[in-house]
Amino acid sequence: MKTIIKLFIPVLFLVISACEGPRGPVGPQGPQGPEGGLLLAQVFETEPVSFFEEDGWQVPFDIPLDFEIFESDIIVAYILWNTDNGVDNWRALPQFVYQEEPNFVYNFQYSINEVIFYMDSDIPSEMNNLPVEYLDNQIFRFVVIPAEFASAKVDLTNYEEVTKMLDLDEDDVVKIKK
Repeated sequence: MKTIIKLFIPVLFLVISACEGPRGPVGPQGPQGPEGGLLLAQVFETEPVSFFEEDGWQVPFDIPLDFEIFESDIIVAYILWNTDNGVDNWRALPQFVYQEEPNFVYNFQYSINEVIFYMDSDIPSEMNNLPVEYLDNQIFRFVVIPAEFASAKVDLTNYEEVTKMLDLDEDDVVKIKK
């Protein structure tokens, strides 16, 4: 065993010392790689909207053409539930409302081109009987989260946590119309 170690030490010394010497010439420039993408997160806020039976209890919003959403990105949405001492309180969708008949839910669906906010109920025929404050002047926000952040340990139901993680503030909110 000692003989193997005695032979190994000089070989190791030769290998290490062989790495010394002047630096060789710089190689040729490689081909230009693809342009790197930016990690873009964005908050969009809808104008106040109202829900009507003739529209299927839904309101679509086109995502602005100058903002690119990728299939791998996710969107989370919130409804302005109330304002308390000048502070907006946003609740995540889906948002269930339990009350005298009918119970209902605000929800949303999205594609890379649009976000649709809608209402649904356990008794759809009774939705016209909902108090007007549930149907009129609803304001929504949706946040585009790049896929790179999708696995972050953040409570997606908490609007403030999500925007903090993405380093977004009120100045970053883009208002959109139908």
